[in-house]
Amino acid sequence: MNQLFLCTLIGLSLTFPSVSFAQAKLRSLDIKSFNKKIVAGYQAKKPWTQDPLLIALELAGAGTEEMASKKISVANDSPEVGNNQTLITIVEDGWLDDSQRGHKRIFKMHKNKQGQWRIQTAQEAYSCWRGPTKGFTTKPCP
Repeated sequence: MNQLFLCTLIGLSLTFPSVSFAQAKLRSLDIKSFNKKIVAGYQAKKPWTQDPLLIALELAGAGTEEMASKKISVANDSPEVGNNQTLITIVEDGWLDDSQRGHKRIFKMHKNKQGQWRIQTAQEAYSCWRGPTKGFTTKPCP
């Protein structure tokens, strides 16, 4: 059964079918460019380099799409991720786009011996407004 959720955007009530997050298919991203950007940020003394959440938001380009909702979850030093590690998930939903509904990015980070954060893994997937895909997919939206 398809559940619905309600959100308000600029005074308008919009209803979207829910997206299953648990069974998301994710595409691995090349972390070299992410880590190069982090190193350059440390060298330039950028404040976002000191906080893993701010790093994830910087790398994800979060906030560049018009959307109805954004969900961010952070797991620190948990059995899932280990010591000096953080798992950050950013889910954007309700994009004002005719095919793509939203985006999900997951960053697993660790703090190195110098106390600087680095990306261990990065993954992403998209959700679509239409088509046979339920939940998230790594394939382009129709």
